[in-house]
Amino acid sequence: GEETAPALDSDSWPMAQTQDVERVTTDVEPTIWQNMGGPPLPENVDWLHVPKTGTSFQLSILLYKCDKELSAESGGDLAKEVKLLETLSVAARKGKTRKPCVHGVRYYHHGLAAAAHLGHRRTSDGTPTVGDVVTVLRRPVSRIASGFVHDLHDCSSIPHMPIVDACKALAGPAGSDQAAAKRLVLRYAKCVAGCAGRMITGHPCGHRGQAATKNLTASVELASYKIQRLGFVGLTDRWEESMCLFRKHFQRRSGRLYPIGETNKNVRPTNSASCSHYVKEVLNEAGFVDSFDNAVYEVARERFEADLARHPECFSAT
Repeated sequence: GEETAPALDSDSWPMAQTQDVERVTTDVEPTIWQNMGGPPLPENVDWLHVPKTGTSFQLSILLYKCDKELSAESGGDLAKEVKLLETLSVAARKGKTRKPCVHGVRYYHHGLAAAAHLGHRRTSDGTPTVGDVVTVLRRPVSRIASGFVHDLHDCSSIPHMPIVDACKALAGPAGSDQAAAKRLVLRYAKCVAGCAGRMITGHPCGHRGQAATKNLTASVELASYKIQRLGFVGLTDRWEESMCLFRKHFQRRSGRLYPIGETNKNVRPTNSASCSHYVKEVLNEAGFVDSFDNAVYEVARERFEADLARHPECFSAT
Protein backbone atom coordinates (compact mmCIF):
# COMPACT_ATOMS: atom_id res chain seq x y z
CA GLY A 1 0.00 0.00 0.00
CA GLU A 2 0.94 3.66 -0.11
CA GLU A 3 3.37 4.97 2.47
CA THR A 4 1.71 7.24 4.99
CA ALA A 5 2.99 9.57 7.63
CA PRO A 6 2.75 8.70 11.33
CA ALA A 7 0.11 10.36 13.49
CA LEU A 8 0.86 14.05 13.62
CA ASP A 9 1.24 14.62 17.33
CA SER A 10 3.93 16.90 18.71
CA ASP A 11 6.40 14.01 18.99
CA SER A 12 6.02 13.11 15.33
CA TRP A 13 7.55 16.32 14.04
CA PRO A 14 10.98 16.75 15.63
CA MET A 15 13.54 18.71 13.68
CA ALA A 16 16.49 16.55 12.69
CA GLN A 17 18.82 16.44 15.68
CA THR A 18 21.54 18.13 13.70
CA GLN A 19 19.50 21.34 13.87
CA ASP A 20 18.63 21.04 17.56
CA VAL A 21 22.19 21.56 18.75
CA GLU A 22 24.42 24.47 17.79
CA ARG A 23 27.29 23.23 15.68
CA VAL A 24 30.78 24.02 16.89
CA THR A 25 33.11 26.12 14.78
CA THR A 26 35.03 24.57 11.92
CA ASP A 27 38.31 24.37 13.83
CA VAL A 28 36.93 21.78 16.25
CA GLU A 29 37.59 18.17 15.34
CA PRO A 30 34.61 15.79 14.97
CA THR A 31 35.92 13.66 17.86
CA ILE A 32 35.72 16.68 20.17
CA TRP A 33 32.24 17.39 18.86
CA GLN A 34 31.19 13.85 19.78
CA ASN A 35 32.73 14.20 23.25
CA MET A 36 30.61 17.31 23.74
CA GLY A 37 27.55 15.11 23.51
CA GLY A 38 26.44 16.06 20.00
CA PRO A 39 25.79 13.74 17.07
CA PRO A 40 28.72 12.72 14.87
CA LEU A 41 29.17 14.22 11.43
CA PRO A 42 27.36 12.00 8.89
CA GLU A 43 29.55 9.71 6.83
CA ASN A 44 27.48 10.29 3.71
CA VAL A 45 25.64 13.16 2.13
CA ASP A 46 22.84 11.86 -0.07
CA TRP A 47 21.36 14.41 -2.47
CA LEU A 48 17.67 14.47 -3.34
CA HIS A 49 18.16 16.46 -6.53
CA VAL A 50 14.88 17.99 -7.64
CA PRO A 51 15.46 19.15 -11.25
CA LYS A 52 16.23 22.82 -11.83
CA THR A 53 17.02 23.60 -8.21
CA GLY A 54 20.69 24.46 -8.43
CA THR A 55 23.29 22.04 -9.75
CA SER A 56 25.81 24.38 -8.07
CA PHE A 57 24.90 22.68 -4.77
CA GLN A 58 27.09 19.81 -5.91
CA LEU A 59 30.16 21.93 -5.11
CA SER A 60 29.30 22.05 -1.41
CA ILE A 61 28.46 18.35 -1.32
CA LEU A 62 31.77 17.41 -2.95
CA LEU A 63 33.70 19.65 -0.56
CA TYR A 64 32.16 17.78 2.34
CA LYS A 65 32.34 14.27 0.94
CA CYS A 66 35.77 14.62 -0.75
CA ASP A 67 37.27 16.79 1.99
CA LYS A 68 40.15 14.42 2.71
CA GLU A 69 41.13 14.05 -0.94
CA LEU A 70 40.83 17.75 -1.79
CA SER A 71 42.77 18.80 1.31
CA ALA A 72 45.58 16.34 0.59
CA GLU A 73 45.86 17.07 -3.13
CA SER A 74 45.79 20.85 -2.66
CA GLY A 75 48.34 20.80 0.12
CA GLY A 76 46.24 23.34 1.96
CA ASP A 77 46.42 25.87 -0.88
CA LEU A 78 42.98 27.46 -1.29
CA ALA A 79 43.40 28.47 -4.94
CA LYS A 80 44.57 24.97 -5.87
CA GLU A 81 41.73 23.40 -3.90
CA VAL A 82 39.16 25.52 -5.77
CA LYS A 83 40.64 24.49 -9.12
CA LEU A 84 40.62 20.83 -8.10
CA LEU A 85 37.01 21.18 -6.94
CA GLU A 86 35.87 22.71 -10.23
CA THR A 87 37.56 19.94 -12.20
CA LEU A 88 36.07 17.27 -9.95
CA SER A 89 32.59 18.79 -10.22
CA VAL A 90 32.63 18.74 -14.02
CA ALA A 91 33.95 15.16 -14.05
CA ALA A 92 31.30 14.08 -11.54
CA ARG A 93 28.47 15.57 -13.63
CA LYS A 94 29.75 13.74 -16.69
CA GLY A 95 30.35 10.50 -14.80
CA LYS A 96 34.05 10.59 -15.67
CA THR A 97 35.70 10.18 -12.30
CA ARG A 98 36.52 7.07 -10.31
CA LYS A 99 37.19 8.81 -7.02
CA PRO A 100 35.53 6.72 -4.29
CA CYS A 101 34.41 9.86 -2.47
CA VAL A 102 32.34 10.92 -5.49
CA HIS A 103 30.77 7.51 -5.94
CA GLY A 104 30.01 7.44 -2.23
CA VAL A 105 27.43 10.19 -2.73
CA ARG A 106 23.99 8.82 -3.58
CA TYR A 107 21.99 10.99 -5.95
CA TYR A 108 18.25 10.56 -5.81
CA HIS A 109 17.04 11.70 -9.23
CA HIS A 110 13.83 9.68 -9.27
CA GLY A 111 12.42 10.26 -5.83
CA LEU A 112 12.92 8.82 -2.37
CA ALA A 113 11.08 5.53 -2.46
CA ALA A 114 11.87 4.40 1.08
CA ALA A 115 11.29 6.26 4.32
CA ALA A 116 14.40 4.55 5.71
CA HIS A 117 16.51 6.80 3.50
CA LEU A 118 15.16 9.93 5.15
CA GLY A 119 16.15 11.85 8.20
CA HIS A 120 17.88 9.73 10.78
CA ARG A 121 19.80 6.62 9.93
CA ARG A 122 20.05 4.22 12.82
CA THR A 123 22.99 2.45 14.36
CA SER A 124 22.97 -1.25 15.26
CA ASP A 125 21.42 -0.48 18.64
CA GLY A 126 18.67 1.63 17.06
CA THR A 127 20.12 5.00 18.10
CA PRO A 128 19.43 7.66 15.45
CA THR A 129 22.41 9.35 13.82
CA VAL A 130 22.53 12.64 11.94
CA GLY A 131 20.13 12.96 9.01
CA ASP A 132 22.20 12.87 5.84
CA VAL A 133 19.75 13.36 2.98
CA VAL A 134 19.91 16.94 1.75
CA THR A 135 17.94 18.94 -0.80
CA VAL A 136 17.34 22.41 -2.18
CA LEU A 137 13.89 23.52 -3.33
CA ARG A 138 12.70 26.26 -5.66
CA ARG A 139 9.50 28.26 -6.03
CA PRO A 140 7.22 26.10 -8.22
CA VAL A 141 6.48 28.55 -11.04
CA SER A 142 10.14 29.52 -11.31
CA ARG A 143 11.18 25.86 -11.40
CA ILE A 144 8.59 25.07 -14.08
CA ALA A 145 9.74 28.00 -16.23
CA SER A 146 13.34 26.86 -15.99
CA GLY A 147 12.38 23.31 -16.91
CA PHE A 148 10.40 24.52 -19.92
CA VAL A 149 13.33 26.36 -21.48
CA HIS A 150 15.52 23.33 -20.72
CA ASP A 151 13.76 21.29 -23.42
CA LEU A 152 10.73 20.40 -21.31
CA HIS A 153 12.84 18.80 -18.59
CA ASP A 154 11.24 15.58 -17.29
CA CYS A 155 8.40 15.74 -19.83
CA SER A 156 10.26 15.92 -23.14
CA SER A 157 8.04 13.17 -24.60
CA ILE A 158 5.24 15.73 -24.96
CA PRO A 159 4.83 16.47 -28.70
CA HIS A 160 6.15 19.99 -29.15
CA MET A 161 7.68 22.54 -31.46
CA PRO A 162 11.39 23.30 -30.96
CA ILE A 163 11.73 25.21 -27.68
CA VAL A 164 13.67 27.99 -29.40
CA ASP A 165 10.65 28.50 -31.69
CA ALA A 166 8.25 28.40 -28.75
CA CYS A 167 10.28 31.08 -26.98
CA LYS A 168 10.25 33.27 -30.09
CA ALA A 169 6.48 32.83 -30.40
CA LEU A 170 5.91 33.76 -26.75
CA ALA A 171 7.95 36.93 -27.24
CA GLY A 172 6.35 37.82 -30.55
CA PRO A 173 2.95 39.18 -31.63
CA ALA A 174 -0.28 37.35 -30.91
CA GLY A 175 -1.13 34.70 -33.44
CA SER A 176 -1.50 30.98 -34.00
CA ASP A 177 2.15 30.24 -33.15
CA GLN A 178 1.92 32.13 -29.87
CA ALA A 179 -1.34 30.40 -28.99
CA ALA A 180 0.31 27.02 -29.64
CA ALA A 181 3.32 28.00 -27.53
CA LYS A 182 1.05 29.02 -24.66
CA ARG A 183 -0.79 25.70 -24.84
CA LEU A 184 2.57 23.95 -24.70
CA VAL A 185 3.55 25.91 -21.58
CA LEU A 186 0.35 24.89 -19.81
CA ARG A 187 0.62 21.27 -20.90
CA TYR A 188 4.19 21.09 -19.63
CA ALA A 189 3.25 22.77 -16.36
CA LYS A 190 0.52 20.19 -15.81
CA CYS A 191 2.99 17.38 -16.49
CA VAL A 192 5.57 18.53 -13.91
CA ALA A 193 3.17 19.96 -11.35
CA GLY A 194 4.01 18.61 -7.91
CA CYS A 195 7.52 17.56 -8.98
CA ALA A 196 9.23 18.30 -5.65
CA GLY A 197 6.43 16.81 -3.59
CA ARG A 198 6.29 13.72 -5.78
CA MET A 199 10.04 13.14 -5.48
CA ILE A 200 10.03 13.59 -1.71
CA THR A 201 7.21 11.05 -1.41
CA GLY A 202 8.88 8.51 -3.69
CA HIS A 203 7.86 9.18 -7.29
CA PRO A 204 9.51 10.57 -10.44
CA CYS A 205 9.29 14.29 -11.11
CA GLY A 206 7.01 14.24 -14.16
CA HIS A 207 3.69 12.42 -14.22
CA ARG A 208 4.74 10.45 -17.33
CA GLY A 209 1.26 9.20 -17.94
CA GLN A 210 0.54 8.44 -14.31
CA ALA A 211 -2.49 9.84 -12.58
CA ALA A 212 -2.10 13.11 -10.76
CA THR A 213 -1.92 13.10 -6.97
CA LYS A 214 -5.20 11.63 -5.81
CA ASN A 215 -5.21 12.74 -2.21
CA LEU A 216 -3.53 16.14 -1.97
CA THR A 217 -3.96 16.49 1.79
CA ALA A 218 -2.37 13.11 2.53
CA SER A 219 0.43 13.72 0.04
CA VAL A 220 1.27 17.11 1.52
CA GLU A 221 1.17 15.60 4.99
CA LEU A 222 3.63 12.87 4.03
CA ALA A 223 5.96 15.27 2.20
CA SER A 224 5.89 17.65 5.16
CA TYR A 225 6.68 14.84 7.58
CA LYS A 226 9.72 13.88 5.50
CA ILE A 227 10.94 17.45 5.01
CA GLN A 228 11.27 17.82 8.77
CA ARG A 229 13.60 14.82 8.82
CA LEU A 230 15.96 15.83 6.05
CA GLY A 231 19.50 16.64 7.13
CA PHE A 232 19.34 19.97 5.31
CA VAL A 233 16.82 21.97 3.28
CA GLY A 234 17.89 25.00 1.25
CA LEU A 235 16.03 27.42 -1.02
CA THR A 236 17.32 28.59 -4.39
CA ASP A 237 16.03 32.13 -3.92
CA ARG A 238 17.93 32.32 -0.61
CA TRP A 239 21.10 30.74 -2.01
CA GLU A 240 23.84 32.40 0.05
CA GLU A 241 21.93 31.91 3.28
CA SER A 242 21.27 28.31 2.28
CA MET A 243 24.91 27.56 1.61
CA CYS A 244 25.86 29.19 4.91
CA LEU A 245 23.43 26.88 6.73
CA PHE A 246 24.84 23.87 4.91
CA ARG A 247 28.33 24.84 6.05
CA LYS A 248 27.05 25.04 9.64
CA HIS A 249 25.34 21.65 9.51
CA PHE A 250 28.02 19.78 7.55
CA GLN A 251 31.42 20.99 8.63
CA ARG A 252 34.48 19.62 6.89
CA ARG A 253 36.31 16.95 8.89
CA SER A 254 39.67 18.53 8.04
CA GLY A 255 38.63 21.67 9.89
CA ARG A 256 39.20 23.68 6.68
CA LEU A 257 36.72 26.39 5.82
CA TYR A 258 34.48 26.14 2.78
CA PRO A 259 35.58 28.55 0.00
CA ILE A 260 32.49 30.74 0.25
CA GLY A 261 32.94 32.47 -3.09
CA GLU A 262 33.02 29.11 -4.83
CA THR A 263 29.99 27.58 -3.13
CA ASN A 264 27.93 30.75 -3.61
CA LYS A 265 28.46 31.04 -7.35
CA ASN A 266 26.15 29.78 -10.07
CA VAL A 267 28.11 27.30 -12.16
CA ARG A 268 25.34 26.78 -14.71
CA PRO A 269 23.48 30.07 -15.20
CA THR A 270 20.54 30.09 -17.60
CA ASN A 271 20.91 31.65 -21.02
CA SER A 272 17.14 31.84 -21.46
CA ALA A 273 16.08 34.29 -18.76
CA SER A 274 13.81 36.21 -21.12
CA CYS A 275 11.96 33.07 -22.20
CA SER A 276 11.57 31.99 -18.57
CA HIS A 277 9.96 35.38 -17.94
CA TYR A 278 7.41 34.83 -20.72
CA VAL A 279 6.64 31.34 -19.45
CA LYS A 280 5.90 32.75 -15.98
CA GLU A 281 3.64 35.37 -17.55
CA VAL A 282 1.66 32.67 -19.35
CA LEU A 283 1.25 30.66 -16.15
CA ASN A 284 0.18 33.69 -14.15
CA GLU A 285 -2.27 34.87 -16.83
CA ALA A 286 -3.82 31.40 -16.94
CA GLY A 287 -4.15 31.32 -13.16
CA PHE A 288 -2.01 28.19 -12.95
CA VAL A 289 -1.42 26.97 -9.40
CA ASP A 290 0.79 24.06 -8.41
CA SER A 291 -1.08 23.21 -5.22
CA PHE A 292 1.14 20.32 -4.14
CA ASP A 293 4.49 22.02 -4.61
CA ASN A 294 3.26 25.35 -3.28
CA ALA A 295 2.35 23.60 -0.03
CA VAL A 296 5.64 21.69 0.02
CA TYR A 297 7.63 24.85 -0.63
CA GLU A 298 5.88 26.63 2.23
CA VAL A 299 6.76 23.80 4.63
CA ALA A 300 10.36 23.92 3.40
CA ARG A 301 10.43 27.69 3.84
CA GLU A 302 9.22 27.39 7.43
CA ARG A 303 11.86 24.72 8.10
CA PHE A 304 14.48 26.99 6.51
CA GLU A 305 13.46 29.99 8.64
CA ALA A 306 13.63 27.85 11.79
CA ASP A 307 17.14 26.70 10.87
CA LEU A 308 18.15 30.27 10.09
CA ALA A 309 16.91 31.41 13.49
CA ARG A 310 19.37 28.94 15.04
CA HIS A 311 22.17 30.45 12.99
CA PRO A 312 21.44 34.19 12.71
CA GLU A 313 24.98 34.72 11.44
CA CYS A 314 23.76 33.21 8.15
CA PHE A 315 21.02 35.80 7.72
CA SER A 316 21.69 37.64 4.44
CA ALA A 317 25.07 35.87 4.35
CA THR A 318 27.51 37.02 1.71
